[in-house]
Amino acid sequence: MEIKIETTSKDGSLTLYVINSDERKILTLIDNDKGSCTLAPGFTYRFEWHVWSQYNKAAYSIKAEVNPQNANFPPFNWSKTYPNPHQDVGSFPFSS
Repeated sequence: MEIKIETTSKDGSLTLYVINSDERKILTLIDNDKGSCTLAPGFTYRFEWHVWSQYNKAAYSIKAEVNPQNANFPPFNWSKTYPNPHQDVGSFPFSS
């Protein structure tokens, strides 16, 4: 199964990692980026993202979908706008 990911960052910095069950980073996307990787069936993974900005307003988004489509992984769509300077992290576990 292939996962395709797109990240966007406006007036801030975003780093997204795809991490496998061995805690290895198998894909890294930074700011406005696109990437893909192959996921082995039956394993667990997670997205881990870090966002930060010194500006008064910043907006971010992460979109992901798998091919072929899989009921266990509906399209992922995360977005957030921060009104003030910030530093934040998030994660999303999933399996293939």
